[in-house]
Amino acid sequence: MPGLGPLRAGDQFAAGAADGPVSDEQCARDYVAPRLVFPAHSSPLDIKFDAHGSRAFISFHGSWNRESPVGYRIAVVDFNNATGQPVAPRDSTDAAVDVLSAPDLTACPDGCFRPVGLAWDRSGRLWFTSDSTGEIFLLQQDAAGSDAASVLLASRRTAAWAALLWAAVVIALVA
Repeated sequence: MPGLGPLRAGDQFAAGAADGPVSDEQCARDYVAPRLVFPAHSSPLDIKFDAHGSRAFISFHGSWNRESPVGYRIAVVDFNNATGQPVAPRDSTDAAVDVLSAPDLTACPDGCFRPVGLAWDRSGRLWFTSDSTGEIFLLQQDAAGSDAASVLLASRRTAAWAALLWAAVVIALVA
């Protein structure tokens, strides 16, 4: 954006209004700055919190009109139970840690899963759908992750290890 100076992820700025320019004062008074940001066109369609309210699971449906596809994943964002706010700072670009993602984005959007709706069952398993493949997925923690996953998912440096603690089971619906 020309003339706005250096912008960081999560910065709020006024692009103008029909009745003239928007001032900083009006922006601060009338608008809420973003709390977290996600990549453009990643299309977060659903969000469900875990039973403790400390992790938000988000389905990123994915892009359809970008040269480099983005999205096509289930990610988790850590929340502070005391404040109800995300743990990551508002300018974070890695607050959403992948739990499950499409392995080959070159096949997207039509040839890979595009997660849509999320639902928890009574056993604490996360179900989600893919509208492009017609599948229902079941995501459940394995036995090794039952005690350690909340610690591992809270650390960006150990996100790769966190992925190892989750098991994905695919249930294909045959129409």
